[in-house]
Amino acid sequence: MSFDWGLYIDLANELGGRPEESAKRTAVSRAYYAAFHAASASLHMNNIKTDPKFSHNTHTKVWNVYVISARKDCRRIGAKGMRLKNDRREADYKADSVFALVRVQECINAARNLVTSVGVNLPEGFSGIPTSPIADAIRTIRQILRI
Repeated sequence: MSFDWGLYIDLANELGGRPEESAKRTAVSRAYYAAFHAASASLHMNNIKTDPKFSHNTHTKVWNVYVISARKDCRRIGAKGMRLKNDRREADYKADSVFALVRVQECINAARNLVTSVGVNLPEGFSGIPTSPIADAIRTIRQILRI
C-alpha cells in the first residue's frame, strides 16, 4: 500500500492552527509537499514528459511543465506551485521569517486547490522541440505577469 500524500493537507491543517512558529512552518512545508506530490503523480499517471534540462531539480521540473503550458489554467497552476515552493523554502530555511496564521492558511488553501486542480488541468508536456527566442521571451513575460 502506497502512502497517500494528500494526508499532508490534514496534517498541515492540524499544525497550522497551533501557535508555535515551528508548527506553522511545518504546516506550510507539509501543504507544499501534498501539492507537489499530487502534481508529480498526475504527470506520471498521464505520461506527461518534463524537460530533461531540469532533471537536477525535480520540483522545478514538475512545476515548470505547468508554467510553460499553452493552457492558461496550467500556467496558473505552475505559478501557484512555484510560489508555494518559495513559501516552503522560506519556512524551511529562513530563520528570520515569521509565518502569521493568515499566511499559513493561505498556503494550506493554495495547496488544497492545487491538489484538486492538477488532476483536471493537464499540461501538454515537454515535446523536445526547440523553441525560438521569441517564444521563450513570451513565456517569460507570461510568467512574470502570471497570465
